[in-house]
Amino acid sequence: MELKYRFCTFFPEPGKIVNTDNPEPEGITMPGPHETVSICDLLKENTTNLIKKIESQIPVYGQLYSDMYKEGLHVIDDAFGACYISEREFFDRLGLDQRTLRQWDTYSKSVVDFYSRQIDASTDLLKAWASYRISVMEMYEKYIHLWMDSYRGCRPGPARPVDAGSRAHPAPAT
Repeated sequence: MELKYRFCTFFPEPGKIVNTDNPEPEGITMPGPHETVSICDLLKENTTNLIKKIESQIPVYGQLYSDMYKEGLHVIDDAFGACYISEREFFDRLGLDQRTLRQWDTYSKSVVDFYSRQIDASTDLLKAWASYRISVMEMYEKYIHLWMDSYRGCRPGPARPVDAGSRAHPAPAT
């Protein structure tokens, strides 16, 4: 039975013909018919390759998210900046006195201070949560290595000859 690998390209480059008859795309090598393939090697190598690819993209994702977030904050800031235009057209006609505006200013500054402290507390909580998660993952990794090391130490060695006169299992103590 012949296995054919078929790789799909969801969004090929415009005008590029995808050759589905080629069982071996560029950069992918198939094992030979007499080559031994270990499931552990296969899983480890493929997992490592994907992890390295994801790790290489982290700075890009972080920068893109940061850029989008900053731009959103600037849009909000600009929207409130448009208030100056509205102030002349609308708020001046309301006849709000300066004492009321000062009280509103004091209140809004206390709200800003409260939210600033909440943002700091949230950031500290996120840092602690991330530190905890990393510690758990590091502990799990150490456990895996400990388990693998103990497994290597317990593997049976070459068969030892048994004396004909000795018992396979020692007799229970009486």
